[in-house]
Amino acid sequence: SEYKEISDKYKESLKQKKKKCEEILKNPPIELFLEKAKKYESEGDAENSKDNLTKAIELWKMAVEQYKGGLKVAKLRGFEDIASRIESNISILIRKIVNTEIELLQKELRWRK
Repeated sequence: SEYKEISDKYKESLKQKKKKCEEILKNPPIELFLEKAKKYESEGDAENSKDNLTKAIELWKMAVEQYKGGLKVAKLRGFEDIASRIESNISILIRKIVNTEIELLQKELRWRK
């Protein structure tokens, strides 16, 4: 009957909302990811300024992983503005990583000559 159809749709909707809530609760707060990401990023910047390029790259990659965790939670919770800022930070870090890896290769090539 029509009532059963509406009831089934309602039950399915509730089931999906419950699943989403459980998924949100399983994940740590976005702030935790962002705090760690910023910490790794600034440590990477410090290592880069000391010319410890390999260590800088390693720290930046750790920051990217933290940002990705935060991005997942932001999208899950529907925080699109935060998600786009996190994506922007990831892009910036990836550029830093690539540029620094190129710099490392150039130094290695000069060293071999």
